[in-house]
Amino acid sequence: MAVMLSTYNGEKYLSEQLDSILAQRGVKPSVYVRDDGSRDSTLALLKKRCEAGELDFEAGLNMGPARSFLNLVFTAPDHDYYAYADQDDIWLPDKLQRALASLAEFDSDVPQLYFSNATNVEADGAPTGDLLSTKTPPGLGNAMVQCFSIGATMVFNRAARTLLVKSGMPLHMAMHDWWTYLLISAFGELVYDPEPSMLYRQHGDNVFGSVYDMEYLRRHWRAVWRSEKMLQGRGQARDLLTMFNAELRDATRRQLEEFTAADLGMRAVLSALQAPVYKQRALGTLVARMQWAACSY
Repeated sequence: MAVMLSTYNGEKYLSEQLDSILAQRGVKPSVYVRDDGSRDSTLALLKKRCEAGELDFEAGLNMGPARSFLNLVFTAPDHDYYAYADQDDIWLPDKLQRALASLAEFDSDVPQLYFSNATNVEADGAPTGDLLSTKTPPGLGNAMVQCFSIGATMVFNRAARTLLVKSGMPLHMAMHDWWTYLLISAFGELVYDPEPSMLYRQHGDNVFGSVYDMEYLRRHWRAVWRSEKMLQGRGQARDLLTMFNAELRDATRRQLEEFTAADLGMRAVLSALQAPVYKQRALGTLVARMQWAACSY
């Protein structure tokens, strides 16, 4: 079981997170860390942990979290299962055990992706409620416009890792977890666990992106107004079509082609009403479809 962690100036919370990973029940994870150009004491902390035999790490140039995490996917040793981990969360003791039990029910030759809910906590660890509220099941129609899955809760199998390696670094990748969710939703099995598996620490600029979160809107209203997430989603979908067109199921290919197709004027607005996309709430779906029409070109 490989746990892949990208760090960047994570000295404040990293030790607590590593302790929670190493204390997992029923699973002995191998921890692989790539430091993304930290300038604080993170490297010294990782070196000490490495010398204690708790993890392996490499120090790299800053390339941003998305590329740093995929670099870990490409270079990690061979394992049956892989998990992403962020530097500032706290994993519940049975996080990996629950994930592996869920994935064991599926064919290991098929790409599988497990992800779960999480509990929001303040910087001091005080809980404030669950992070996700799902109204519809995850799937490709959701993955094209929204990263509903939380990257730090993701666990995926060897077949999914092989698919990620094959894709390389997508030209329009928004984030590693969104790309993973999109790719596996097109080719494999998704398992969503509504029970939280970790404590998601809220601090600084890491507010979870949601059109229903007023703090997120306050910080990122320009991006929402300009439909930047929709443009990112369409870019990723085009990458997926370009890379894997001949390997996609016919229904999946048609769905991606419809989502990425150009349209103009009123035709775009009318098409948006039947666009093959959805978010977890009706208002979000309506916003996504209107953004889809606005971004058609």
